[in-house]
Amino acid sequence: MSPGILHEKMHLFVAKGLKSGSQSLEPNERIEPRVVRWSEAIAMCHDGLIEDAKTIAAIFLADRWLRS
Repeated sequence: MSPGILHEKMHLFVAKGLKSGSQSLEPNERIEPRVVRWSEAIAMCHDGLIEDAKTIAAIFLADRWLRS
């Protein structure tokens, strides 16, 4: 569920062994991918460098799933 008034579902996908590829962006879209180690992503959540609650929850849920 969306944290606001909207009724949207969010999905989390975990993938390993991916390779870089080209982007197909919309004309006004700008996305800058950044590759970080998994341990760094966890640390970024703890250190407040990732502030979006949905992203933090997804990273922690994925971490628990990966460790199980």
